[in-house]
Amino acid sequence: MRYWDANSSVYEINWSQRAGTSSSKTYRSTLKETLDVGLGFEASVNAFYVQASTSLQFDFNFHNGNSWENNTVSNEEIGSTKGIQIYKPPEGRNYQAYAFETAVYVTKQGTMRVAHAADPTGAPSGAAWWRDNYGQAPNPAVNLPNRFTFENYDWILTPGDARYQLRGLFLRKSELNPVTKSYDYLTGAVNAGVKPNVQVRVYNFSLHDTPVMFDTLVEYAEVDSVTDKVIGPKKPLGTVRTQLGPMGQADIEVPWDTTGLGGTRPGTARYYRFFVTVDPQNEVKNEIHEGRKNPRAELPPDSDNYGFWPWSSGVAVLTPPITRSPGLLAVRAGRLAVTRNGKPLAKTAKVPQFAELGLEATFAASRAEAHGPLVAFFDGDPEKGGRLVASSLMRGTVEGVNHAHARWRPDRSGTRRLVARVMGTASDPSGRKTSLERPLLVVPVPRARPRKG
Repeated sequence: MRYWDANSSVYEINWSQRAGTSSSKTYRSTLKETLDVGLGFEASVNAFYVQASTSLQFDFNFHNGNSWENNTVSNEEIGSTKGIQIYKPPEGRNYQAYAFETAVYVTKQGTMRVAHAADPTGAPSGAAWWRDNYGQAPNPAVNLPNRFTFENYDWILTPGDARYQLRGLFLRKSELNPVTKSYDYLTGAVNAGVKPNVQVRVYNFSLHDTPVMFDTLVEYAEVDSVTDKVIGPKKPLGTVRTQLGPMGQADIEVPWDTTGLGGTRPGTARYYRFFVTVDPQNEVKNEIHEGRKNPRAELPPDSDNYGFWPWSSGVAVLTPPITRSPGLLAVRAGRLAVTRNGKPLAKTAKVPQFAELGLEATFAASRAEAHGPLVAFFDGDPEKGGRLVASSLMRGTVEGVNHAHARWRPDRSGTRRLVARVMGTASDPSGRKTSLERPLLVVPVPRARPRKG
């Protein structure tokens, strides 16, 4: 058992006996339609994990299937290692500490992943705070992983709408897969006219014993692919009623009819973003993080009742027919732009440390494709120790110019070298040839002194 308690630590995660403790680990990375497996079930010899406490449950089906079949993209070897190290930064407050456990595993696709499970009342120093703050009333919510930021030695609400970036929304086919007897996940573009289901995971984050009944409203709106801004009104897809007990979660689904939502001609697309609001009519009284006071009122800044997805760009709805070509997508590099408050920054501009910036990588694609490339943004040259600071998985591309968006809050001052790479394309899987660069001067911001506790 480990604790997130404001103390810095480095944890050694050793391979389990099922994975072998002395031999090197070699595995093939493929582009294969698959779902990640639950810990301890179908993982077999590919599961590198630490045995978790029975009070913690791992939940990490990431739904990252795609239609690239079984193309091998790399062979990975972890030579002569007996595990990995995980660094826990000195963030948080000791009186708000919670317990967590960590699992390390390799998917059937060949990707190494790390997952964590948390127990709010598992840390002796923080259990009372969690019970006092989350044990007295209901808390219907969506999962907002970026809602808070640890800055100047304290937790603050993340500035801007990044605090409403939602995790736990998926698109699923409406036709049953006859082999798996389940509804496959859609991870790329949607052909206009298709009617997928929008699946959203909702929660009751309260420790209070009484179950809570609430509605969840799902909406969508069009997004400008160039500016990454919503350009149309939100349109409702449906409302679903749910009852959840303490620390409960449930998946709800509403249909999405994409007829007429595609581009103006075959092979072109329009892009869309989804918005989720739990308890939109404010029926749940005295909830911990109150939502709207009435359906038309503005959301309070600390609300966890509302979120949007995708965080950047949007889901492409392509107008068929789409010409299919053999091989993976080919791209040509364009430019890397940085914005602040929606306005482009010159290469000589100065930005304050921790300011939220928009990153935009423009590239040309050889054709329309349901599954676009991954665009990775680095602070520094990735071949020389540069850090991955953001990424954007393109949910569909069009022939010609495409735009990938992400957000970044630089935590290091000085002259930064931003690098964007378009990964996983036909002629350049590593992204080295389709690499975009630009400088950025980050001005330091004075840090406050650490607060006690």
